Amino acid sequence: GVGVSLAAPMPRGAGGLKRALGSLRVTDGAVSPDGRWVALLTYGRIVRYALRAPGPPGVPTRSLADAFASQPVETPLPDDLEQAEAIAYGPDGRLY
Repeated sequence: GVGVSLAAPMPRGAGGLKRALGSLRVTDGAVSPDGRWVALLTYGRIVRYALRAPGPPGVPTRSLADAFASQPVETPLPDDLEQAEAIAYGPDGRLY
């Protein structure tokens, strides 16, 4: 991993996590192995936010507050996973 904690405090003045995520009911989150994405699992979909631009692995170039304030990539969950409670990235970058 890249050492990014989803429990990191949100900077003051950035709108806060609640304002940035709105009414999303997040059950879990994960950071991709290359540090490019943070994925949040909600009831019914996966919401991914870019932490950095494509390129070699390294430290994210955006704070979580900035990432959560950007336009997410949303993926609906398959019908058989509508109540999923956990998410993780595998070493190959695939979500599980």
